[in-house]
Amino acid sequence: FLESEFGQEASDEFFQSWPWWIFENMELKFVSRVMDCYLYEGHKVLFRTALALLKLFHKTVLDKTGDLYNSAKKDGILKSFSDFCKNLNTSPEDLLKTAFKFPRFSKSDIQKLTIKLEMEAKANKLNRAVRRTKSNEELSVDGGLVKVNSQSFSTPQHRPSGTYPIHHLVSELLSKDQLMSIWDELPERIASVKPTLAYSSNEHG
Repeated sequence: FLESEFGQEASDEFFQSWPWWIFENMELKFVSRVMDCYLYEGHKVLFRTALALLKLFHKTVLDKTGDLYNSAKKDGILKSFSDFCKNLNTSPEDLLKTAFKFPRFSKSDIQKLTIKLEMEAKANKLNRAVRRTKSNEELSVDGGLVKVNSQSFSTPQHRPSGTYPIHHLVSELLSKDQLMSIWDELPERIASVKPTLAYSSNEHG
């Protein structure tokens, strides 16, 4: 629903920022209650809380005549969702009740899914490395000169756009494809995190 209404790029950026739904957008009374459960239950509480927020938001934004839907279309889903979380029309207890109603979302389920995603990411990275190696090996030498067969090279295959948390980055030196090529070389634990600008010569001198 979100992708069809607000576009894939906006939806991808929205979902990649899910930890901040809890720690940046919610009031202290909600965060305190969530952290109490987190210290006792573990990280599954954070996933469940994020899903609960998403469920409540989805139920409200489904009304395409409502203020929230109009705000999301006008200001973007990130801002409208942030405002929604800051003004939750529920109690911390009811939010957590909603969070713990999701089935099959135990620590072991999350661990299995995490391992599966990590294996897929490593496999994709290995496949890209093999393609680059084959392209380099398919050079032919003719009369002492390196003759390049254009068909020997395949266009670099990037990950699907949804796996890049860098849609918002703009560089005066690098193209979008160059940014993605650099991003491909980063470890998965780093590449899955949305980057934050720390220094810019234009802004900071």
